[in-house]
Amino acid sequence: MTAPSPPPKASGGHSEAHRSEDPPVTDGEAPETTEPVYGFPAGLWRALERRRPPGVSLLQRWRSPLRGPWLTSIFGSALLIGLPVVILTGLLSYIAYGPQFGQAIPGDVGWLTLPTFDWPSRPSWLYRLSQGVHVGLGLIIIPLVLAKLWSVIPRLFAWPPLRSIAQLLERLSLLLLVGGILFEIATGVLNIQYDYIFGFSFYTAHYYGAWVFIAGFVTHVTIKLPRMITGLRSRSFRTMLRTSRADTQPEPPDPDGLVAANPAPPTVSRRGALALVGAGSLFVAVLTAGWPYTVPGLTINRFCGGGQQAVMAAATGVLAGWQDLVVAGGVESMSRHSYGQPLDAGNPKLRERYPLVPQGIAADLIATLEGFDRHAVDSFAATSQDRAAMAIKEDRFGHSVVPVSDENGEVLLDRDEHPRPGTTVESLAGLPASFERSGTKVRADGRSYDDMCRAAYPAAGSIQHVHHAGNSSGVVDGAAAMVVASNDYAIAHGLRPRARIVTGAVRGAEPVIMLTAPGPSAEACLTKAGMTASDVDLWEINEAFAAIPLKVIRDLALDPDKVNVNGGAIALGHPIGATGAILFQTIIDELERRDLTTGLVAMCTGGGMATATIVERI
Repeated sequence: MTAPSPPPKASGGHSEAHRSEDPPVTDGEAPETTEPVYGFPAGLWRALERRRPPGVSLLQRWRSPLRGPWLTSIFGSALLIGLPVVILTGLLSYIAYGPQFGQAIPGDVGWLTLPTFDWPSRPSWLYRLSQGVHVGLGLIIIPLVLAKLWSVIPRLFAWPPLRSIAQLLERLSLLLLVGGILFEIATGVLNIQYDYIFGFSFYTAHYYGAWVFIAGFVTHVTIKLPRMITGLRSRSFRTMLRTSRADTQPEPPDPDGLVAANPAPPTVSRRGALALVGAGSLFVAVLTAGWPYTVPGLTINRFCGGGQQAVMAAATGVLAGWQDLVVAGGVESMSRHSYGQPLDAGNPKLRERYPLVPQGIAADLIATLEGFDRHAVDSFAATSQDRAAMAIKEDRFGHSVVPVSDENGEVLLDRDEHPRPGTTVESLAGLPASFERSGTKVRADGRSYDDMCRAAYPAAGSIQHVHHAGNSSGVVDGAAAMVVASNDYAIAHGLRPRARIVTGAVRGAEPVIMLTAPGPSAEACLTKAGMTASDVDLWEINEAFAAIPLKVIRDLALDPDKVNVNGGAIALGHPIGATGAILFQTIIDELERRDLTTGLVAMCTGGGMATATIVERI
């Protein structure tokens, strides 16, 4: 969907219990970490990274109501049009102030010194016109300027302050822009009244301050213009301004006279993951929770992407006007999962066309074709554990994790059990490959799974089995839910939306290799939104196996420091039906913590599909 959906209010939480029989990971040397990429001079930026001054975290919590690439780009466009007019009319008023051309411009301006000549007649009309436009338009756009500054000032306190010369230039332009515009507003207002209050002129200070501001303005526009254009294209301005006839009709009050009655009952969308419980599990959960029996339920299944697909289905229902409030998410009890059924369900015709193999072997096929050796996938896994350990230590999941209590109110579980802090590449090196034995075993048809991979991908040659329990997603139980509501419903009921769903996409890839569709699905999302990968602040790419996010990072040229910043399924586990909803909450929480705007969630699923969704914090 290219048009933006109504903003969802993401809430709820997730909890997971580790039920895996994976071999333990032993403690070893200090974990390896992935350093951010620094420009020249790297030593200086690295030193600043390690010396965070006190108070930076508090300053980074400065929250501006002006968020999102589209809204900030609209304000930026207004200023891009208005500020040059203010600047030019201000300079023209200086030129036309005296009886000679340029006589009123302060001296010693170097290359700006203008030759003077007598005006044919004193251009008082030109001065009054230019000064009137300058002052009047300046006063009109002051609120726009202050709103824009509210959104950019927090960037001055980001730490580290810079990692390259390009970022240094951007920060300097911001400093000149913020300082210059505040100085110009102050001196401009004072200059109007100086005769009556101060008895001296702010004329010269206002003039020189203008050139400081112009330098910052031109530099900032040069740097930010491409992203501003992308932000403007992310939404249709006509759609944002369109008001339907139904929206202009007054809503009847409820009996209390406070808000309009809910025009439609809430609905629920979740994924019943187990055949053991079946599709009735959802409605059983609704009734057990004490919700009215008039609240319907829907069970959907897209394998690993079921939870994410549920949220996208909720968003499309709200966008279509069919629902006003939907609780969407997923649940999985993998400790009671049965793995006996092959993916192709024993269908010989399907196997002849697409010799489907287990996902672990497909992941090893990806690693073989992409050249990801054992050290590469183990390094990624160790980094996932490191990041998850830091996130848990700093309580980054505390906003969304819901403790599990017994009937007496005693807390049984209040954090993820699967992470293993202290995991290193060396400790992972001792774990045996999980899929080598099943990959080389000859089946009833006379072929092994490795043979089936080579039949589809002859260039693979010998399959390198590099995945194991330590660099694959953990087998855990878990559940998650979030609220998706229309904007009208949120306003009527006093709800504060945290994010909106920009767009979503589902794509398929060749089903033997199976797990390569996250990249294409993410690209489809970006295309629909009129964005590029560089416009996304944070990525959540499900860590089904280490090779999956590694391939997406390589294919889309992503910055690894923006991907799975709080660890992923390798460290936290992958409760299949719930993970999609968990990742939404993880990325929204982190966008808020870092005061960023845009996130993208992508997941590979069984059979070669992948889901992807762009969310925007508001």
